[in-house]
Amino acid sequence: MSGKKEEFMKKLSSLSNNGEIDAGMIYEQMKGEQYPGQALRCLLENREAVKVILEEETIRQLEAGSSNMIGGMLDTLIKRRLDEAVFYEELWEKVIEKNPMLETEQERVYALYRIGQDWRMPYYKMDDGLQMSDEMFQTYKERAHEKLNRIHFLMNYGFSQRTELASLLNQILDSSETKEEKAVLLAVALGKAEENVVRLLVQKMTGNLSAPKPTDKS
Repeated sequence: MSGKKEEFMKKLSSLSNNGEIDAGMIYEQMKGEQYPGQALRCLLENREAVKVILEEETIRQLEAGSSNMIGGMLDTLIKRRLDEAVFYEELWEKVIEKNPMLETEQERVYALYRIGQDWRMPYYKMDDGLQMSDEMFQTYKERAHEKLNRIHFLMNYGFSQRTELASLLNQILDSSETKEEKAVLLAVALGKAEENVVRLLVQKMTGNLSAPKPTDKS
């Protein structure tokens, strides 16, 4: 498998023009592969090294009619939690190459491009995560009140490096007595990170760079 990936990446490199590869050329290359699903997986797992491009006019023509449909099919496929190999085979077969909603090759090329731009790629099979009721979540928050205060402080401290914040947060998480408490602490930390992102976006849009930071400690 590793050798086939390296071979496919070399083929893509030969198609590169100043570090960019046209989606149509990649599509034609994939059609000639013995295992196009594996080739698609290789492309998406290395998408930071491969800049896939498509003419802006083609994107404008097809985006309105196809983007949501392709995204919806991708979402359905992701939620089936297939093994990686099976996922990419079906992604190629059912969403791109033999999708009855895509009538032309240009539409299939756009589908390949659209999937390559999707923020959920590359795909990995997930195990079931921990779920709990709102009441249980609140109970763990009350028990971990001091730790949550520490997280609130750290998330708004303004470290010069992310590794500083990450290492200190990790210390708090490692002090958890149960996996449930650790999950709640991490959920709150992620919520704080999202709040800070929104705050920075609001500051940027309004030009109010001195806007107060959120004070909610929940």
